Amino acid sequence: MAVLAACGDGEGTESAPSSPGTSADSPSPRGATTGNEPTEPSASTEPSAPAETLVEVADVPVGGGVVLPDVGLVITQATAGELRGFTSVCTHRGCTISGVSTTIDCSCHGSKFALTDGSVVSGPATSPLAAAPVEVVGTAVTRG
Repeated sequence: MAVLAACGDGEGTESAPSSPGTSADSPSPRGATTGNEPTEPSASTEPSAPAETLVEVADVPVGGGVVLPDVGLVITQATAGELRGFTSVCTHRGCTISGVSTTIDCSCHGSKFALTDGSVVSGPATSPLAAAPVEVVGTAVTRG
């Protein structure tokens, strides 16, 4: 198939070659299509891949949590069924959170953060941990 392109100011008398179904005498409105243009690929009808399991819900203690250093997250469950995710980077000096007791704990300088919202319980940190969206899918915690 040959393609021909031409430039012009639209005021000349030259006409562009027409394709079947179109007329050089009646130009299409700007942005209109003739039906011969390639179309955008349609959305895939394949099911999306299952979300990556971060941790099983059963492995996150109620009233505590777990540190997932490989993915940089802390998952907490302050009360049964209320799972939350936070970054595992302490806001004081960027150390990795070391563990979770009744608070999210950084052993570098002793900062402690709340299980429910990552707010500072005791410093030297002054900023809360950043929330990381997570969701429960079946029995697993995945990225939200």
